[in-house]
Amino acid sequence: MLRVYQGSDEFQEKVQSVKEFVRFHHIPKTLAGRLQESFQHSWSYTNGIDMNNVLKGFPECLQADICLHLNRNLLQNCNAFNGASPGCLRVLSTKFKSTHAPPGDTLVHPGDILTALYFIARGSIEILKDDTVMAILGKDDIFGEDIKENRTMQGQSMYCVRALSYCDINKIDLGDLREILHTYPEFAESFLNKFQVTFNLRKGTLLQIRAKMKMDDETLRFIRQRRPRLQCKRRTVESESSRASGMRRRVGSVDVRRASRDLVSGTDMSFDSVNVG
Repeated sequence: MLRVYQGSDEFQEKVQSVKEFVRFHHIPKTLAGRLQESFQHSWSYTNGIDMNNVLKGFPECLQADICLHLNRNLLQNCNAFNGASPGCLRVLSTKFKSTHAPPGDTLVHPGDILTALYFIARGSIEILKDDTVMAILGKDDIFGEDIKENRTMQGQSMYCVRALSYCDINKIDLGDLREILHTYPEFAESFLNKFQVTFNLRKGTLLQIRAKMKMDDETLRFIRQRRPRLQCKRRTVESESSRASGMRRRVGSVDVRRASRDLVSGTDMSFDSVNVG
């Protein structure tokens, strides 16, 4: 599909703009490659259409209707939103923003300020700490900070979040969500009782639900191939500890392969919220 657009004047103009940006700011080659890949993925996914600019041309009431349609699957599939009034759903839908990430793209780095909740609509992501995979999340999973924890200060992520396959992720700002909960108290009570974050990036707690989990084919192909190079900066280690670190990585790889086989075979798993450190 991308080849169809490569011949268009608009596409070529955008490509040239990216190249000039890279050249003017002396962007390193590796980062420039990621920038180009991100642009091409975004263009092929959206056909070069900026939905935010399109929406701005319509009245606010129509914008809400469009956003409600675009986010209908998220609002229906997440149990916490069930029971919200039509007006509340319209407001919620206008606050969600979509993110599209190619395989290997880092969505959250260790130390990043947690300002949003992320809802996975398609694809799979992995959560890492010190180069060790702590969890693999998929469609309908939620990660970020738990909105139910009343905090006056923003927290920071202790983990790296990276896309394993092409991902569609919806996110909502924590400040916007808290404002909606304050405005709709009847919805707030129901939402806070039902809402469960799958992985808390601040505390490292993983909510594991009894289910037959199966990875999509796209993710499995990606895992069988070479894993994407981690974009977040690795922790520096001294030379005398490199052998021990290598052993830990090998053990971690074995655990991940075993976990992948269990997921593919559809093994039943029953859990509560556990701390993964």
